[in-house]
Formats: sequence, structure tokens, C-alpha cells
Amino acid sequence: MSEQQATTSSTTTATTHQVVNGVTVGCQDSFIRMYHHFSRKFDDNNGEDIQPSGLLVGHLKPVSALDSVCFGSSENAKHRIVSGGWDGDVRVFDANSMECLVLLENTSKPPEEIESPHDTLTVKGKGHSMEVLAVSHAKLGAEEALLVTGGMDSTVRVWKWRTTEDARVDEINYETTLNHREGKEDIGVWSLTVDTGASNPVVYSSCLHDGMIRGYDITTQKLVAKMKLHTSDVRHVKVTDLQSKATLISCSSDKSIKCVDLRGNKVSMRAENVSTNTVMHFSLDDNNNMLYCADNAGCIRSLDTRMGLKKVDEVKNAHRGGITKIVYNKGLIYTGGGADKVVRVWDANKRLAPVAFVPVNDAIFSMAKLH
Repeated sequence: MSEQQATTSSTTTATTHQVVNGVTVGCQDSFIRMYHHFSRKFDDNNGEDIQPSGLLVGHLKPVSALDSVCFGSSENAKHRIVSGGWDGDVRVFDANSMECLVLLENTSKPPEEIESPHDTLTVKGKGHSMEVLAVSHAKLGAEEALLVTGGMDSTVRVWKWRTTEDARVDEINYETTLNHREGKEDIGVWSLTVDTGASNPVVYSSCLHDGMIRGYDITTQKLVAKMKLHTSDVRHVKVTDLQSKATLISCSSDKSIKCVDLRGNKVSMRAENVSTNTVMHFSLDDNNNMLYCADNAGCIRSLDTRMGLKKVDEVKNAHRGGITKIVYNKGLIYTGGGADKVVRVWDANKRLAPVAFVPVNDAIFSMAKLH
């Protein structure tokens, strides 16, 4: 393996678990739980008697970041889950076999803390040195994607990710490291998203240090955008298409959601005072028509992007305490709370009617959908 480029391949055993619509949950206890098969019966007193359909293991500390990717065709889909943890590692799992395929290893981990299965191949010397707080991807084709990771070490790592015709083999190539610093000041990375529609791919980042969103050209490694969209820390960012325009969406502790037309270089939509508290996270439906957001007072709201982020529905006190993450997946909304340690499921097509209440019994740090 050369110093300039680290390539990893990994082979898994035969598929043992078939993934359907659901959610993955990263917890304080270092485990990643997979949930699906929710019924339509709701009992707020007892909750659903649903055990995890799968358990992904390997991290040694809380799992603070999750993302999911579907490669291939619908007939030959390859489902992957990417995780980042306080242990500084990034792991890639096969969502079907639940095996860890790839470990992007913490560069400063003591040898006694390295616990990789013999069939998990490891990229050494190119990972993070501190907690990983953000993972994101952008598809480049049916079998390729850009993977970006960031965290408390004030760096963004960029990886080229590729699957092969053999569904049991993945390849990840280290591309570059972007320094998320200004002068001598370290700025931890909280959220990441990628715009692949620009002349060169651009990764946008946010942090809890200020209200800035920064954009880095992956090819030139230069800072090409610095947007002061919010008056307080930015909790989540995402690049997507809104009304056929490449749009950067962000939410913040200043209680607002902003949408920036990246090609027109202007704010196209905004919703001020969406909540009386910090807007922690948001998720979009499959058509990007509805935006679902959650705050640290335990409330969820749906906003119509076709009507300038007009509020449509609201559920107050959806959780006891703040909501850390919200995920849309095929008509269902999944919300995870830190204080009450539960996952709640809502029907997006029935005005956020409750569907399920699942005790996780551990603090929820991250969530991502199951394809």
C-alpha cells in the first residue's frame, strides 16, 4: 500500500439478513442497532415490543455519525452503512451480512485498542486522530461514491469509494485531507455534505464554533465559499435539488432554516423562528417536497418546500427532552431522543400520526435510514 494512496478491499460471507425499510441507530454504548418491521398499532404506554433486527459492532466508544448508501441496481443492490465514533474510527458495514468490511483507522490509536476481525481490511495512517462527528457521501454512479468524514481533529478526509461486480468486495481509496482551520484556530467539524454538480466537487462543512458554512474545492483543496448564514452554530447541512436547483440547506441554534441557491449564489428560501429552541436536525422526503425538522425541546415539524418552507404539521412534546436526529424513509419519520432514549416512528402521510414507540435504553447519538 503506497503512502499516497491507500486502497482497501474486503470480502464478506453470504448474505444472512435482508434489509427493508427501517432505521439504524448509533448509541452511547458503542453499538449500532438496526430496526425495521414496524406495525401500525401504537401504544404510548408500553411501546412496540421490537428488538433490534441487527447489531453492528466494532466501535469502542459512542457512535456519533451514521450514513447509508445503496449501490448497484434494484435487482442487485448492495446496502452499506458508514459509521464514525468517538474512538476516531470510520467503519463500513454490509447492511445485509452485518459484517464490517472496511476500517479507516484512527491514526493515534494505541495497538492494544485495535480490535479488527481478521477479515476486515484496514486503511492505516489516513484516518482521524480524534472523535469522528460527521460522515456523508455523494453518489458518482451506480457503483461509485465520494465519502467525506470529519471531526474534532479539524480535518475533513475525502475518500473515493467503489463497489465491484462481486457484491462481497468494496474498494476505498484515500483522496485528500482538507484542513478545517483558520490561522492557528482549530475548528471541529459537526456536519458535512457534498456538491458534485460544480465544476469540481465541493464539500460544505459546519461547526459548533460559529454560524459559518465553509466550502472546500476537493480538487484544489482551497476554501472557495464562506457563508455567514446563521447567527449561531450550524447543526446540519445538506446539498440537494430543490425546484431543479442545486440547493444548500442548513439549520441552526438560531432557530432558523436557510436554503441557498448554489448556482445563483443567493438565499432562495428561509424560515425564521421555526422553533422556540435550537433546530437540531432535518430530513427531506423522497421528492424534496417536504422538510421535517426536530428541535431540542422534543418537537417535530413538517415544512413545505414548494410553499417557501410553510409549516404544515407539528407535534409538540414528541419526545421527553431534545431530539438528536430525524430521518425520513419511505413515508415514515424516525426520531431519536437523547433524554428519553427511545425511537419514535410517525406516519408522514397521516399528519405525523404515531406509529411506534421503541425503547432503545441508551442515549441516541446518530441515525440513518435503512434502504
